[in-house]
Amino acid sequence: MPQVDFGLELLEAAGQGSEEKVREVLNQYPHLLMYSDPYGHTAAHIAAFYGHLDILSYLSSLNNECLFSESFDLFTPAHSAAANGQREILEFLSKKSLSHLFAKDCDGWTVAHIAAFYGHENVLRFMAEVAPSVFGINAELLRMIARTASCKNEIEKVQKLDFQYYKPHQESLGEGIVISTSSSILSSESVDSHHLLKGRKIPFGGAANRDEDESSTSSMDARKCHKQSLTNGKKNHSPPHERKLTRSPSWVQDVTTREQQSSWKTLLGGLRKGSDITSMLIPAEFLRPESTLERIQDVMQHGRHLESIVLPNSSALDRIKSVVRFHVSGVIRAIFDGKKPYNPILGETCVWAYKHGDSSCVTKVVCEQVSHHPPISAFFLNNERLGINITASAEINPTFTGNCVLVPFKGKRVLKIMHLNEEYTMTVPSLQYRGLFVGSRGAEWVGKVVVKCEQTGLSAKLNFKPLGWLGMWGSWHRVEGKVKSKVKGVKKLIGSIYGHWDTQLIYRDEESKEEEVMYDFDQSAKFFGVEQVKMKKASLPTDSLVVWSRLSAALTRRDMKDANRIKNEIEEEQRRIRKERAKRNQAYQPRFFRFKEGRWVPRDEMYQFQATCMVGTDV
Repeated sequence: MPQVDFGLELLEAAGQGSEEKVREVLNQYPHLLMYSDPYGHTAAHIAAFYGHLDILSYLSSLNNECLFSESFDLFTPAHSAAANGQREILEFLSKKSLSHLFAKDCDGWTVAHIAAFYGHENVLRFMAEVAPSVFGINAELLRMIARTASCKNEIEKVQKLDFQYYKPHQESLGEGIVISTSSSILSSESVDSHHLLKGRKIPFGGAANRDEDESSTSSMDARKCHKQSLTNGKKNHSPPHERKLTRSPSWVQDVTTREQQSSWKTLLGGLRKGSDITSMLIPAEFLRPESTLERIQDVMQHGRHLESIVLPNSSALDRIKSVVRFHVSGVIRAIFDGKKPYNPILGETCVWAYKHGDSSCVTKVVCEQVSHHPPISAFFLNNERLGINITASAEINPTFTGNCVLVPFKGKRVLKIMHLNEEYTMTVPSLQYRGLFVGSRGAEWVGKVVVKCEQTGLSAKLNFKPLGWLGMWGSWHRVEGKVKSKVKGVKKLIGSIYGHWDTQLIYRDEESKEEEVMYDFDQSAKFFGVEQVKMKKASLPTDSLVVWSRLSAALTRRDMKDANRIKNEIEEEQRRIRKERAKRNQAYQPRFFRFKEGRWVPRDEMYQFQATCMVGTDV
């Protein structure tokens, strides 16, 4: 089993706000206080960015010098705090020393420049109170890069206090910054969400998207010297063990274009952090020609793993491992393409039938949009041959988090093995599209997943870990977990799970220490796929392919004018139906599901429909 990299553990704990873990690592390995990621960011940088004052205070109590630590771009913890609008952190740092607010990075940007660039007026207002002279450093650049009008007003208000004092500082836009000779680079139209001057590197190691023929010579000599000094300084601070978790993704994470990035700025620029984007009016150009409801079929991506759940003579441990394997096998390799699927209309349906290999073993799936506000999708999966069914629902509320869109799937799936009378409850990870404006861009599944069986007392808890702070540490698609038993109130660790869901997950038995490949994505794709069966009588007028057929056709031929018209027609028709239903004081009743004892369960009509209508031509 790979050894633990305690330096990586420290950075992760600082980012996640786990003071207990930070103390545990540094108590055992105090020399890791100044440990940094490949970009030179220390635990102090990361704690400052995420606003974990308790951790930053603890780090400074060990050695106050950590507050002055510099990344390879000369970023300090104060710069990091300003980038995320962490005023409380800056108040703490300024009480330690006002010099933190005057620190410059390799391009001459102070904390005020960073705050202005990211539109944090609260930070600028604080700095105006405690250190107004900072606004005189590279003053013209400071005004030019201000992201919002309120930030620019705050800057100009301070700079006008003593114009004679600030004038000498306005002769240069920055120390060593390469400025384009084109006049348009100084116009407001040239300011985008990533970089404002040629040669300006995005903070925190994000991709600057510079053209290949552009060369960045700003402060390169100083940066190289600083990197070398950090490297030399860390020779005696290497972690005791090295865990090789950093890896290249096994598929293309991001297929977006610069034009899409510009569109995101316009579309999302007015949103506050935490905004629910479900009800946003999304232009057709941002839509992918498929319904969110259609994505439920991903649960059967490697559907033959269902068969291993009911193998003869299997133990309770074998079964929960097989349930976890099937559950994880439904996680897709999502690609960040800058587009979103349609929001399903109320009553929209999807039905599928899948044949397992050459046998007569068939899995049938029926999905229905059972609620519009909040948006809830329900589905029922049934395989009579195996004696397995799954009942599930998910409330899907995409949220804008500032640099990401998080798509949580609130709800549970209940897998039942009929002949054993065992039920396994399963939670689902969230899908996150990260790096909208800065940092590593891509799609990842994140969050804690619990698979639990009350009848056997076994449970598996998996943690789908996100990539680290703006992609600077950690690795894509990492999973760690434990399998435990609970007998008469006593919990016992049975085994552990680790790896990456997009390649391999390894199960390690706690008692024997033996390891086995629990799940292999590529092998599953090769040997455990299922074949969709054509059905004779299952076509419904509410099917996603019918509801969205005209819109999908317009998007496919790239006729955005017609696509927007069709989209508006569908939305207006749904509003009309809701108003009529409200006038009659009539609640909507889903066709296939009903709400019972806190969850959505199949109606009798579900079983009749699957038995009489979902009949395949090949079965």
